[in-house]
Amino acid sequence: MKKLEKEEEQRLIKNCLAGERDALEEFIRLFQKPVFNLAYRLCGDRDMAEDIAQEALLRALENLPRFKGESSLYTWLYRITTNIFYDSIRGSKELSYDQMSYNEDEGETKSIELPDEESSVEKDMERRDIQEIVQKEIAKLPTHYRTVLVLYDIEGFSYEEICGILQKPIGTIKSRLNRARKILKARLEKYRELFED
Repeated sequence: MKKLEKEEEQRLIKNCLAGERDALEEFIRLFQKPVFNLAYRLCGDRDMAEDIAQEALLRALENLPRFKGESSLYTWLYRITTNIFYDSIRGSKELSYDQMSYNEDEGETKSIELPDEESSVEKDMERRDIQEIVQKEIAKLPTHYRTVLVLYDIEGFSYEEICGILQKPIGTIKSRLNRARKILKARLEKYRELFED
């Protein structure tokens, strides 16, 4: 994800607000794929992710006049996307993010390491299988863990940026990331042979 420089961001916002067609197309072109990817990683369903991404982009453009620039445009857009995701799962069996308890234990975090990519067709197919397995297991995580894991480990946001997106304290973010990694690691244990050389 390439973040915009502040000047680029301000130019894009100004031109979008002026109704310039090229700017609106640039906005969609820049943010459509990252927003879809985030939505897909959160929900694990392509159709639902497309709906969430479309709604997020429309909502962002509608609310662009209210964007204050206190965070980056990406952070703001990811907050909108995350909120739409939580709204979409409200009423399902799983609780929304705001309904979760916040008393997770603090702890050290460790990255999940996937095998190195190799060039053979067989290894490429195996790598895709592994990615699919990992994505499915991530999608099974409780939303409050899944969201933090996706934002930090996959999207590459810092703890501070995630605090801005989720509006939660850094201790909560770190604790959830640690717990998410532990759960995911345990769930991936049954696929251990795929991760070995």
